[in-house]
Amino acid sequence: MCDVKDCPNNSVAKGLCAKHYMRARRNGDPNKVRKRGPTSDRPRAVSARTWTRFKRAGLLFELMGYPSEDFVRAMDKTKRRNGSFNVSELLRWAQYILEDRQQPVITLGPPKDSP
Repeated sequence: MCDVKDCPNNSVAKGLCAKHYMRARRNGDPNKVRKRGPTSDRPRAVSARTWTRFKRAGLLFELMGYPSEDFVRAMDKTKRRNGSFNVSELLRWAQYILEDRQQPVITLGPPKDSP
């Protein structure tokens, strides 16, 4: 049995059940319950990594001054053949546009007269 008072579960490690053992590892006290973390704005079906990359692509478009319609158009262009959304391609496209806009403009003057 778990060493925590009024816990009927079987002990797993160090005299604690799985729930209280994890609480002890996380908080240092098996009786301390942490508050839930902040809720995310990402959809449940999307991984945290994919959502971060999607937001980064949107931020790049926004920082470059493109309207949201252009971002939507870019999303349509980076869809896969089966219609699913390709976040990697969208981010690659946004980074390519950003790099292209950061290239210095070289202006060549008239050719010099050769001696």
